[in-house]
Amino acid sequence: VSGALGTLQSDPASIAIAATGGGRISNLSVRATAGMGAQTLIAGFVLAGSSSEELVIRAVGPTLAQFGIPSGFQADPALKIDVGGGTAPPTTTNDDWGSSTTSVATFTNAFASVGAFPLVDGSKDAALFGPFTPGNYSATVNLAGGGPGIALVEIYDRTPAAGARLVNVSTRGQVGGGANLIAGFVITGDTRTVLIRAVGGKTLTDFGVAGSLANPRLEIYREGTGAPIAVNDEWTQTSLSFRTLGTMFDRVGAFGLDNGSKDAVLLLNLPPANYSAQVKSADTTSGVGLIEIYEIR
Repeated sequence: VSGALGTLQSDPASIAIAATGGGRISNLSVRATAGMGAQTLIAGFVLAGSSSEELVIRAVGPTLAQFGIPSGFQADPALKIDVGGGTAPPTTTNDDWGSSTTSVATFTNAFASVGAFPLVDGSKDAALFGPFTPGNYSATVNLAGGGPGIALVEIYDRTPAAGARLVNVSTRGQVGGGANLIAGFVITGDTRTVLIRAVGGKTLTDFGVAGSLANPRLEIYREGTGAPIAVNDEWTQTSLSFRTLGTMFDRVGAFGLDNGSKDAVLLLNLPPANYSAQVKSADTTSGVGLIEIYEIR
């Protein structure tokens, strides 16, 4: 399926991966309910390449009130970065960005340099930035105060000319009953090929996740469009074969999905723009879902 907004690959014999060129993912974000225990918001991300990259990472709660979420946001998010194979800057935790040892002016300049919206002065949002070497990381939103609420985790590439790049983000969260699980990504430069998955049901249950979303539905939106540009409910009911998609899973290091499972998958060639991937319930049930975005290289 193709159009002005992008291409959904439909030839199972030969998938044309978009040429690398100067295209890249310059921003990844996830929005979900952040709470305690199973509701802890953890955004995993992968930086690939050959050199360090300066990243700006934020956990936004109170400032969301400026964007149409007047209540229900996480009142006091705290941000923690865990390292799983790379090297992060010395400071990998932050509670209130304005009370950090980094000056407000320095933070403000860093936000502006990546095109991030400003944080409200004195807000209890959390932020940090610095050099990260290639590896696996997780950004965890802890509750420094207040109860569960919506939080936004953002990861920005501040030095896109360097030798590393963001290639994956994933998070799990509650879907249904008024809760949304949304991942955003920005493609700059040239067209990129991305693999996007919404996982739930037996797949998550087998990984020990209680209360998984029985039947996830995946919808992709491009900024400025009201309707989704691509939709999938069950991943084996696409024009791509089970074997072809399985090859893509192996290529990016994603775990396999059972043939016939109700997980949702899309493989897309997308031009430069801002996008969001939303996980919804395909029926009336609620549960925990996992969303994953991979750059195909």
